[in-house]
Amino acid sequence: MPRREAGGDGMPIKNQFLPRARLLLAVAMTFLGTIAVPSVRAALDPDSLYFARHPSLLYGPADLPGLRARVQSPGAPADAYAFIRDVVQTEYPVVPFDSLIANDFAQEPIVNLGLAAYLDDPVDSTALALGRDLTLHIARTWDVDSDAYGSALRLRALAIGYDTFGLVATPEERAEMRAEASSYIAYITSGMSYDIWLWRPYVSNKSAMLAASLGLAAIAFAGEIEPALTAAAFARSDALYAVWHEAHLADDACYREGALYALWSLRHLVYYFHARNRYDGSQYSNDWALRWMERWLAYELDPRGGARLNNLGDLTDYFHPLARHTAYFDWAMSEWGSGLSRYLWDRASGPLGVDMGDENDKAGTVLWHQDVPSVNPGTILPRSVLWESRGLYYYRSGWADGAASDDISISFFCGEFRGGHAQEDQTQFTLTAFGEKLVVDHGAGTTARQSEAHNIVRIDQAGQHNAGNSIGTDGRIVASMLTDFADHLCGDATAAYTTYSPYNAAGVPYPDTDWSWGYAGANPVEHALRRVLVVHGEDFPTYLIVQDDIEKSGAVHRYDWCAHFPDAATVDTSIPAGPIGVAVGGTRLDVHSIFPLKSKFAGVQVFSFDNESEDPDSKMLMLTSFTVNPKFAMLLMPRRDTDPAPLVHSSMFPAGTISVVQAPSGAIDVVFARGNRAGPVAPMPLFEIPDAEGCGSLAIDAELAVVRMGSEGVSRYLAVDARSIACAAGDIVTFYDAPATVAFDGTRVHIDRPHATFRILGDGVSEVVCQGEVVPTALDGRYLVRVSATDVPAPAPREGLALRAYPNPFNPSVRISFATPSRGYVDAAIYDAAGRFVARLVARDLPGGEHALWWDGRDHAGGAAASGVYFLRVRAGSARETLKLVLLR
Repeated sequence: MPRREAGGDGMPIKNQFLPRARLLLAVAMTFLGTIAVPSVRAALDPDSLYFARHPSLLYGPADLPGLRARVQSPGAPADAYAFIRDVVQTEYPVVPFDSLIANDFAQEPIVNLGLAAYLDDPVDSTALALGRDLTLHIARTWDVDSDAYGSALRLRALAIGYDTFGLVATPEERAEMRAEASSYIAYITSGMSYDIWLWRPYVSNKSAMLAASLGLAAIAFAGEIEPALTAAAFARSDALYAVWHEAHLADDACYREGALYALWSLRHLVYYFHARNRYDGSQYSNDWALRWMERWLAYELDPRGGARLNNLGDLTDYFHPLARHTAYFDWAMSEWGSGLSRYLWDRASGPLGVDMGDENDKAGTVLWHQDVPSVNPGTILPRSVLWESRGLYYYRSGWADGAASDDISISFFCGEFRGGHAQEDQTQFTLTAFGEKLVVDHGAGTTARQSEAHNIVRIDQAGQHNAGNSIGTDGRIVASMLTDFADHLCGDATAAYTTYSPYNAAGVPYPDTDWSWGYAGANPVEHALRRVLVVHGEDFPTYLIVQDDIEKSGAVHRYDWCAHFPDAATVDTSIPAGPIGVAVGGTRLDVHSIFPLKSKFAGVQVFSFDNESEDPDSKMLMLTSFTVNPKFAMLLMPRRDTDPAPLVHSSMFPAGTISVVQAPSGAIDVVFARGNRAGPVAPMPLFEIPDAEGCGSLAIDAELAVVRMGSEGVSRYLAVDARSIACAAGDIVTFYDAPATVAFDGTRVHIDRPHATFRILGDGVSEVVCQGEVVPTALDGRYLVRVSATDVPAPAPREGLALRAYPNPFNPSVRISFATPSRGYVDAAIYDAAGRFVARLVARDLPGGEHALWWDGRDHAGGAAASGVYFLRVRAGSARETLKLVLLR
């Protein structure tokens, strides 16, 4: 873009926006309240400060001996530095500047040149000169404009370039860099085209980019440009970071835009965190949400290896963002000695990952990588996890010890749109097993984001409301239960079919904002529910059941149940009474339509689907039904092609289908899927179970259920919205007041309503729990019944913080819950029995209400805490509470 020498009214850009910048500073300080913007005073001669202050952003003269020692010792930093030295000496000098900055405005070269120059001894003056010229080329060739992406990258380059290469610039050239940076800061902190990044639905990874670039510029030019600009840069940086954190991260450390944009955001922010810590001691690494992002990313890691991530949302299969954007993992190793981030780094760009060359953040490895022991996620993370606020669920059978594994990974998504990138994918699920992607998403791209690219139900050949380009839709997880036997999730996508997000309403975020260009594809429905059961007990192959309950208008419509398999898959629908067989490499997926039976569909078709992106295409399965209120139920069973297929026998009854699933080992699961909601709901008749000694028959009254049979009858179960389960030997579960979701995992019975009136067979049951809380019961013969309020004294009302922990004793992690009456500063920390500090869980302002934290049994340095007694101490305002925890390794 040609340089602008003056603003629209002829005033030089640097001065045109200063009044607006000062006003912005005042507004931002009022908005931020507790954030302290550093006081900055400009020198009479700004250039006189340069040699005393620079370089200082990423390293200073005192840091150079240590950094030089790092890159001279064998290890990842030395390997990364060797690569940097090679490209600086052989590639950068012969590449035209426009080509060198074509990829994200010299994001890698501007840092690489500095490291190559300063870590040489003596300093490499050629690299310094090249960096200076590159910085000046950016300053002279592009002006700030309304493109937030490009302007953020260029301001970052100006800040780092000025700090790093000004040493070999003339006073006039340094003044030129300062003037250009000043114009960027003035425009970004005062132009209305940049205010949008403070407000949803615009808050996104671009907000993070701008926060990082403004922060770096504020530090680099502090005292050397006008104080109002520096203060405005700090204030806007802090405000952008705060809204980004609150919108996409704060609730559960599971980034709303997905892993690609999380890693991209962190690639920018980590450099700013580091520089801000050097500048004023700010400790961003103490933020629990930033620390816990690595846990979520561990689930996103694809078992197939090759630095792949599960390509949910805009995350592509081919792009390898994990291998490109590794700064967060290196920083986590440096800040809290994270063995989990070391595990992820090894499989990103390390020895078990993919080397993306100059597209990888080699500089971050030089600066922060530590030789900490790798920690396999399976040793510290549960197999199943739900980030309820985001609406994302994962099941993992495990994580690879090497580059890849045959582990099973299942995801399910149904969540609220909070801004940024979105797709038409509410209630989308994916499945990877035995080294192959089996049920796929399609990553980024116009077609890839649309309904037909996802594993959802389409109505009248249309899908969910339009999403993308900051248009979003909402879903939510309305019910869930995770147990050692099976997991249940229910996602409600009614709003996603029907309309757009409230953040896309007219007049949001500004009175004149108009989103009507995106109001397309609405497909109103009365309800659209998807239930997912993931069955993962140790003595049976893992499988999942997907049940859809959807109705458009009370009239007959066309409904298509759709699923995408890899383009290389062979999909066989020809066996009349058998499953739909999907073969990929050495892996098989048997898809059993258990309601309705496959023969009842009006159409069973397989299409080649072109997603019109660089991601692999797919084979799309479409099962068509013309009805009022379909109740689709599919049973998906992955296996190796060398393993015999489980036998599935399904029988239809007036209320639904019972399917008997027999594993190769002989173990039996009975799956019940209720059919259409029309008509009275009645218990299933007794059904004879072949080869199930000791049980003989089974009756189930529930929406969806799986019951595992043992040698002496029912051994495990999970039933959704159940009234009863019974076998020939007697009742197993009865709810008298209203249906409830219930599960028995072999030890505990889980229920979803704490005040339900029930009668549950107590054989082998240690306790009845609801959301981690023990439900008081008494034995009535062999049955557990809920103790009513008249049978025992009413518990004293909870006071203070209502601090609780479950499970306790625990291994490997414990969930901690508490409540605060109003917004305020909360500090929660773990101490050992001798009173020594072990770990801090949170230390920041929290809103009033219920809160949940997790402790993974690790200390502040990331090491595993020993078995024993620990004390959790929580301070919130004037309230103080302590709770004993017992860790059993």
